[in-house]
Amino acid sequence: MLDGHSHSTIAMELVKNKDGKEIPLSSTGTKLVNIGKLTISNGVFTTELVSDYAAKDDTADAFVKSIQEKNEALVNTVVARTSVDLTTKRADGTRAVRNRETNLGDLCADAYRAVSGADIALVNGGGIRADIPAGDITYGQIIKVHPYGNALCVVEATGQEIIDALEWTARNTMSTYSDGENSVGEMGGFLQVSGLKYTIDTTVKSSAKGDDKSMFVSVDGAYRVKNVKVLKNGKYVDIDPKATYTVASHNYMLKDSGDGINMFADNKLLQDSVMLDNQVLINYIKDSLGGIVPATYAAPQGRITVIATPYTDVLDGNWAVEAVNYVTDKNFMKGLSETTFGPNGALTRGMLVTVLYRMAGSPEVTGKVSEKFTDCTDGSWYADAVLWASANKIVDGYEDGTYKPTKAISRQEMAKVLYGYDKIGGKTADGITEKLTYTDVDAIGEWALESVTYCTAAGYLAGSNGAFNPKGTATRAMGAKVLMNMTKEAA
Repeated sequence: MLDGHSHSTIAMELVKNKDGKEIPLSSTGTKLVNIGKLTISNGVFTTELVSDYAAKDDTADAFVKSIQEKNEALVNTVVARTSVDLTTKRADGTRAVRNRETNLGDLCADAYRAVSGADIALVNGGGIRADIPAGDITYGQIIKVHPYGNALCVVEATGQEIIDALEWTARNTMSTYSDGENSVGEMGGFLQVSGLKYTIDTTVKSSAKGDDKSMFVSVDGAYRVKNVKVLKNGKYVDIDPKATYTVASHNYMLKDSGDGINMFADNKLLQDSVMLDNQVLINYIKDSLGGIVPATYAAPQGRITVIATPYTDVLDGNWAVEAVNYVTDKNFMKGLSETTFGPNGALTRGMLVTVLYRMAGSPEVTGKVSEKFTDCTDGSWYADAVLWASANKIVDGYEDGTYKPTKAISRQEMAKVLYGYDKIGGKTADGITEKLTYTDVDAIGEWALESVTYCTAAGYLAGSNGAFNPKGTATRAMGAKVLMNMTKEAA
């Protein structure tokens, strides 16, 4: 079976068919980066990917060039201007339009709503395919944004149907949007919106259900989409699940159940394929914006809020989101309250050993912490952890007999504690021959040098701008990141 719209790169992988027989699976990637080759020999199927091809069929090449030449003047025609870069990406270059709001997504959705006169407009992120840099906008650039030739439609829909559409298309959205190189938690149906605002709470696991054809069926539990509001008389008000609204989009979504969005397919159709999507965008910029996309579109306009953690002080886009979620889910660290994590607060000596104690399974301890360290209180939140860490030689107290559990821990002290923890877990520094290259290596205490070397080689700790900053205070967010690095490495 050959199909299109499969963008994974798979040379050959054996999978079982419905009869349990192993058959080859192959996929060539995207944009002709590879050509698939299938060989059948004596009834045996094998596949491979071919990427080192350069030859072109002269007839086909001439035909393509004739079409390009015929339309060259048209595609290079300037149809508008933009004063800002219009993008599907984030600043780091990873794609955003399929899991977060973007300024180009706002513009495209606004175009549908303005041209149609509908209450609300929805545009799937997978249908917004290219960026437009500041400057002149050509017809060809508009076509690259909307290359599929979808057509504007308008239907009537209830508030509940709109909420269900948002829930269905936000089911893959994750707390983090990138693994550092690629976008994660994407969905082509992720909805860019106009005349509407909503929040996606990624701490709520999606309970949206689909059928075997990936069509929406139901939402069986709590909704992760919250605070859905519609624009009415210039103000956002709560959507009424029972009220009827007019919704603009294109035929793929409203009539053809594209991306599994089937809740509108049987609704009353008010406008049917009245204009191609690329012309909708051109008309909006020309007629509503005076031919120039203004600076108000410089950034996403706050229509889609993503709650990345349970904490109001660790928001979507924060570098520590993934780590904070990880240590919270694992119960390694807890918030300062139900709604705050305190990411920039100091990580104390008591906090760090308490987290490691939890990671070790909170083993039983004996003795009184007050007899071990003069400034520690029996029965305190850190008492068992400090006793355990001391007994296992993970930590030492100060010469005056104190431990200072509430003192902010420095980065080199943290390295010492982490190294001690790995030692009791059977890990050692054997085989680590790396030399530290930090510009401030001479500032690292001799007592901490081996620990910093180990933690650097293990990937637990890293410097910033070439420096380690050994005496700098470790923050709670930093601690969360380190703990995630430690345990993921172990896994």
